[in-house]
Amino acid sequence: MAHNNPFSTFFTNDKIQETLEKYQSSTLDFGAFLEANRKNLQTLAKAQQIGLQNAQALTNKQMEIVAQFIQDQTNATNDILCEGKTEVIQSSYKKAMSNFEDISKIIKDANKKTSRLLKEQSEDSQETVSPETDNKASA
Repeated sequence: MAHNNPFSTFFTNDKIQETLEKYQSSTLDFGAFLEANRKNLQTLAKAQQIGLQNAQALTNKQMEIVAQFIQDQTNATNDILCEGKTEVIQSSYKKAMSNFEDISKIIKDANKKTSRLLKEQSEDSQETVSPETDNKASA
């Protein structure tokens, strides 16, 4: 029982050689492609480093806020118990909200920096590998 297998003709004819020759004559510059990927990896490493630095800054800010909040609440509790003042609690609350806004700004800035870095590298990679770039250069 013989089967007509299209792959058997592909492998028996010189189609593999033809396909490889077409592939080798493509306009894709493998050196540029590899260089673009190297730059992509470097950019990802930089983005990761920025992310870690920002995470550390965020952690430090959060620890500072928590320590200050605990201190303010301790002082406020003592003042309330001794003098019946509520202004101290309101002040402490406002300071805590301001600190949370600072944390939000740190996160927002970190995300902007990382996104910008990744976007720039992506655009650079596309320009490096794009066949349109090769056509413009040869024209």
